[in-house]
Amino acid sequence: MLASPSVMEQAYAIFATVIELSDEGTPANEKFVEYRAAQYIRSYCDSTYVGDPPFEIWEVELF
Repeated sequence: MLASPSVMEQAYAIFATVIELSDEGTPANEKFVEYRAAQYIRSYCDSTYVGDPPFEIWEVELF
């Protein structure tokens, strides 16, 4: 992963697009967001692994 910084950029993009904030601005789903980002990293390291559920386009888009 150190040789390909875009992997960490993609994991961050997933984290940033999936996170939901409460009215007070605190994360409402941080464990799920961590899990989704970890699924992406695992799929990069293990080509046989597929996230469950599969990643949606909106989750992996970089803005």
